[in-house]
Amino acid sequence: FQLLGYFDNMDSSSSIKKKQVDEWVSEGIIEYLGGTADVKKYLMQVNCFVMPSYYKEGIPKALLEACSLEIPIITTDNTGCRDVVIHGYNGLLSEPKNHISLAECMEQVIRMDYNTLKIMGQNGRKKIVLEFNETIVLESYKSSMEDIFDTQDILVNAIG
Repeated sequence: FQLLGYFDNMDSSSSIKKKQVDEWVSEGIIEYLGGTADVKKYLMQVNCFVMPSYYKEGIPKALLEACSLEIPIITTDNTGCRDVVIHGYNGLLSEPKNHISLAECMEQVIRMDYNTLKIMGQNGRKKIVLEFNETIVLESYKSSMEDIFDTQDILVNAIG
């Protein structure tokens, strides 16, 4: 397993500490790649992208990037993350904050043959192109802004 990303400089109880990562590296469990601004070159070398997020976030850009590169993903059945994955179609969903569920998903992917992983990756790309392409996203923003301004116009007219 490879781990890519910068360490959180804040003293957050939810972040993985450098000391823990150093232990995993010395035990041979992971390879820590450090942080980078060029994620694509690393993504192009993986069989699966794993992001076990449990934050209440929007749709993670990292998941969109992995799918757009036809990489199957494992993420949590959580707000934002679940919008990118159809379980069994373009990746797998694990239960948030459940390391057993996450490990089971990873074992499933490890046991998958090349063609299954390839089809999952292609399905991920299809999903991103159909649901998250720039035109769709910008149109959604535009529509939301129009709704907000229409609501404000109604309030302004009502208060008058």
